[in-house]
Amino acid sequence: MSVKLLTDYLQHYTLIGIKSGINRKSFTDIWMVTVAGRFFSRSWNKSKTGWFNEILKNGAGQLNLNNTILNVTVKKIEKDDDIHQKIDLAYLSKYTQPENTSYAHGISQPDYHDFTVEFLIE
Repeated sequence: MSVKLLTDYLQHYTLIGIKSGINRKSFTDIWMVTVAGRFFSRSWNKSKTGWFNEILKNGAGQLNLNNTILNVTVKKIEKDDDIHQKIDLAYLSKYTQPENTSYAHGISQPDYHDFTVEFLIE
């Protein structure tokens, strides 16, 4: 049920809230895409103190779908994994709004591949 809920949410919204690990008190809006029924996101800022590294350190977090909270775990995707080509295309296909196209082109570049996680729904 939670997988369907997340899939439906991502078809209608461009941002999703994430709370990484146990130290965060608030949700941060991020971009997320689906590829073959799997859920992926990349860190735009590649910050050492941002949501990406915090969720990798703790291995778990929460997603906020209009006040419905899903517990998640993550798996880092290795930078040479073939799935990146499909993730790149998913970003370019989903984020076509004028205000998002430059970011979509940026985040679909190879230097972002090492900053990609897959979300696993608990």
